Amino acid sequence: MSKSIGNIISAKKFYDEYGSNVFRFLVLNTSYRQVIYLNNELIENSKNYLQKIINLLKKIKFYIYINKLILLKDKSEISNLVINKLLEDLNTIKVFYFLDKNIEIINNMISQNTQWISLSAEINSFFFILEILGFKFDLSNYDFNTMLLINNWIKYKNIKDYIQADIIRNKLQKKGIL
Repeated sequence: MSKSIGNIISAKKFYDEYGSNVFRFLVLNTSYRQVIYLNNELIENSKNYLQKIINLLKKIKFYIYINKLILLKDKSEISNLVINKLLEDLNTIKVFYFLDKNIEIINNMISQNTQWISLSAEINSFFFILEILGFKFDLSNYDFNTMLLINNWIKYKNIKDYIQADIIRNKLQKKGIL
């Protein structure tokens, strides 16, 4: 890379364009002993992976809201595994493996409407891994209008008025809730 050739990007410009989570993912998803050959494909893959996390966060938030559940913070079972892998020569690649498995499990559990205690434990593991890797995601709280839309969507689904339910679902999708 050379400044005179113009094939470098400053940290500030990278942050402004892609954010800190993309940079964090790029660094953590590569062994510290390897060189990161930054290219558009690698950045896109990072953004796609982070979007998968954001989608799951939205799904969790929505699931908790519509089922009127409370997420109790407790020590996740995976925490010792994650910490041990990080102590093993900072094996963040293995931690991402745990995160991938956790994402898959949570998605399946939500789809199957699994018992809340089991799902809650998996969600706590998910949050623990995100926290220990240093990822920060800002999902705003539902405002009154959003809560009203969600409640109406549930009401129309329950009374099988699918036309109205679809209209509201489309509004929720446009707002990024679903």
